[in-house]
Amino acid sequence: MSSTTTASPTATCVTVTPGKNGYVPPEACNANYAYDPSFAAAVVTSIFFGLLLALHLFQGILYRKKFCWVIIMGAIWETASFVLRTLGTRYQQNVTFATVSQILVLLAPLWINAFDYMVLGRMVYYFLPEQKLYIKATRFSVCFVWLDVTSFLVQLGGGLLLTGTGQSAKVLSMGKNIYMGGIGMQQLFILGFLGMVIMFHRRALVLEREGVLATTGRTNWRTLLYCLYASLLLISIRIVYRLIEFSRGTGTNNPIPYHEFYMYCLDALPMSLALLAMSIGHPGRTLVGPDSEFPHLTRKEKKAAKAAAKSAKLQMKMDGMLGHERVESSQIQLLQRGRSSSSFEAGGDFPIQPSQIWQPRELHGGRSDMV
Repeated sequence: MSSTTTASPTATCVTVTPGKNGYVPPEACNANYAYDPSFAAAVVTSIFFGLLLALHLFQGILYRKKFCWVIIMGAIWETASFVLRTLGTRYQQNVTFATVSQILVLLAPLWINAFDYMVLGRMVYYFLPEQKLYIKATRFSVCFVWLDVTSFLVQLGGGLLLTGTGQSAKVLSMGKNIYMGGIGMQQLFILGFLGMVIMFHRRALVLEREGVLATTGRTNWRTLLYCLYASLLLISIRIVYRLIEFSRGTGTNNPIPYHEFYMYCLDALPMSLALLAMSIGHPGRTLVGPDSEFPHLTRKEKKAAKAAAKSAKLQMKMDGMLGHERVESSQIQLLQRGRSSSSFEAGGDFPIQPSQIWQPRELHGGRSDMV
């Protein structure tokens, strides 16, 4: 690397002439990495994620589980991130390779996390007779996925600020705080979700003891559930690592950003193991047959269901109105009877006058039939 340096527009760093593969020291203004990235490590990791991607693609097609596109997307992002990182090790002055690779590796775990949410929702729908954990399995899954989307958007905003070129220290600090808030939200949602997983676990054990699962033939819930636990744990390890990395800043007292080892061991490795865990306990092996998927209605069926619901609501409203009219009619009849009774007791008008009541005929000197 040439030792020639030029003055930078800022007083805190200098622009260094790139050396082999475009490497410059981390303190240089034109540095895209805080270390000299390893080509071999990037290649090996790319291959491993690529194999996991191929495995999930194969399993998704084999088991015909449409929702598996979510975890496949996570594997694609991880693979793409490290492929770009591999290129970046040879072209370290290429900002696009460094920026896109960093954004993908920061956001890819959210896809795997969303897949975990979707898996538990389908397990609840498949194994539990009531098909709910306080709320319906379909709504439960949608709620957690939207929480994950919220976290995704927050992390995306922070990640874009962090990886932007020529950003001021204030903007970088803002991006760091936003990203930390996003992964903090993600971990909070995971803890809430973990509570639901434990509730399902306990409910499944009760159903197993009562013989309900044996009756339905759906007894193979353990492998998938334990793999789900493992995936959540691995995602949490990665989140804790990122929180520690960003919370300590980028000063020399924080070695994490300046050593590639931490990123591979506490981000790439946990995420690859999470993908592997969900491949070992793939939902396609467990969720088989009726109720293995949420009911999918066509547009025509949705319209018919909506019309039926509207008709039922209208019928209930009409029944309520008729019931109200019956009550009013009964009240009027009772009131009329009450008035008639009180009139009779007071000597008032009566439907049949006393003079109209039959009385025995008087005998006025006539011949009597009695001897």
